Amino acid sequence: MFKKRSIFSFCRSLGRGLLDLLYPPLLICPVCGGSFPKYYGKLRICADCLKRLPIITPPLCEVCSRPVRGDESSPCAECRREPRFYRRGKAVFLYTGMMREILHAAKYDFRPELATAIGTLLAVGVEDIPFYDKIDLIIPVPLHPAKVKSRGYNQAELIAAPVAVSLRKPLQIQTLVRNKLTRSQSKCGRAERKKNIANAFTVIDGQAVAGKKILLIDDIATTGYTLSECARMLLLAGAKEVNVLTAAIGVLEENWRT
Repeated sequence: MFKKRSIFSFCRSLGRGLLDLLYPPLLICPVCGGSFPKYYGKLRICADCLKRLPIITPPLCEVCSRPVRGDESSPCAECRREPRFYRRGKAVFLYTGMMREILHAAKYDFRPELATAIGTLLAVGVEDIPFYDKIDLIIPVPLHPAKVKSRGYNQAELIAAPVAVSLRKPLQIQTLVRNKLTRSQSKCGRAERKKNIANAFTVIDGQAVAGKKILLIDDIATTGYTLSECARMLLLAGAKEVNVLTAAIGVLEENWRT
């Protein structure tokens, strides 16, 4: 009886596999709600929505990957003015248009599936870059427990998870913690942001990061103060190097409040 059931189960699984090859199951795009065929295994956003996302193209700042004008030097003026504690930052999209709407919904409208879908875009974006083969572990930027409770999740963790799977690197969510309940950075001016985030993070397991090359992941980079403060604490705890990956980065800051 056991063998018959095993053979039946195998044949049924094989049949389903063949059907999936001939007639790939449709996925539901979390952005537009439409169904679409799986055109690339890891991606969870349809091709039409992907075309509307403001992907970053060169020339870029070599430190933060913010677009620079053709006559500007690299690092950009922002990174020259505010040295970073991380070595290299990479963002895939500009924080504008549809990407701004998606990340806002993922953060404030209880849309965890959007954060996961964005994570699949980052996973595809870095999977074939040799630089990331040297990463030892991945850490998402933490939220304060009070914010996790009110929001229901940390969007940075959901974004980081597909990246960790793609790069085959461990994802650590308990090593770096946020011990200070700060105001939202988006509600602060430039001078306030740096003060607001100072000493907001703690590494509770130095042994886990000692001597490691770390990839720090978040949804958005604006001034970079939050990411740099996280990197500072990781380096103080013994990390060898910290690099940054974000879904989006803010546009040039001439119009920001000072």
